[in-house]
Amino acid sequence: MASSPATATGGVHSALAADAQQREALKAMRASMARMSEFLATFQQSAMKKLERAEAKVVALERKMEHVEAQLATVRRQAQQNGGQ
Repeated sequence: MASSPATATGGVHSALAADAQQREALKAMRASMARMSEFLATFQQSAMKKLERAEAKVVALERKMEHVEAQLATVRRQAQQNGGQ
């Protein structure tokens, strides 16, 4: 049995409506992905800056520690020399 023109037209309209809904859903997904990508890029930049600052602090602390250790070694040597006299 052949479908009536009204049924065929209804099928076309529903197919067009479904297509429009899919396009809107894809548009929303693309927008969400773009926002997520932007957030991740911003987060990465922020994290890298924080890591660089932390690394600089660690390097500065290591240098101070080396200086303190050298001073301590000098004091110990002097104490040994003075104790031996």
